[in-house]
Amino acid sequence: MLKIHIPKDEGIFGIAARTFADLWFQVTCVKLDIVTEAPADDDLVVIGSDAANHFVHEKIIDGTIRDFALRTGSDDYVVKSAFENGRHLLFLAGGRGRALLYAVYDFFERSAGCHYFWD
Repeated sequence: MLKIHIPKDEGIFGIAARTFADLWFQVTCVKLDIVTEAPADDDLVVIGSDAANHFVHEKIIDGTIRDFALRTGSDDYVVKSAFENGRHLLFLAGGRGRALLYAVYDFFERSAGCHYFWD
């Protein structure tokens, strides 16, 4: 089962996770659980950079994900996928809070054909 993993359910992490879950539901009609502990077997959407999310740091160190470079305090963001021990992992991270939201919106724009317009 797919779950959203965040380092803590507060601030931008909670906002990004709920935004991802809301958009996922609009596209698939499937509700996703948001967790702060990474389960060992589930497919995951992992939110946050290695500076904020220990799970991301572990996956960089063990080589599961590569080329995960962000400039802290910048609008850089990363959307990366990986496959590990039979499960799919999607990593979304940003150099600052708004960049994390850019990663969420970019994923849905590229993967689900969503488009966003300025009012």
